[in-house]
Amino acid sequence: MSVQKALPDYNVRDISLLSWLDRCYILDIIIQVDEEVIKVVSLYVSIIVPFYSVLYIENNVKNNGLNSQFSSNDLNKYANNEILKKVDEILQKFNYTAFPQKLLYKKIPDIAFKDKKMGEFTFFDAYFVHEIPHKI
Repeated sequence: MSVQKALPDYNVRDISLLSWLDRCYILDIIIQVDEEVIKVVSLYVSIIVPFYSVLYIENNVKNNGLNSQFSSNDLNKYANNEILKKVDEILQKFNYTAFPQKLLYKKIPDIAFKDKKMGEFTFFDAYFVHEIPHKI
């Protein structure tokens, strides 16, 4: 079952850039678009390990910039729980689980990649992407 079929009331966009050495598929689930803000749940599904991560992103339309970004621990405050439950249900069918939040931004010493300097590289960089796309 695809994410779009599981969430027919939402627009789901695949913004994956595997040719740019990303290590995951990235799906943006658009949950609100209006004159002032665009709210998105971004789903990162690793192609290296059976883990996924979810971020909530708000873009301020008037200022044309990233306003807020919240990790999966904060999602229940901001996003519809229906989305999180359905995404988890789909990914569990493929034996994927949410990556432990406390490790997501833990730095891995002695690794540098692209613009990440030695000592700045994290598990999120390793298993998902080294830079979170900000444009929605």
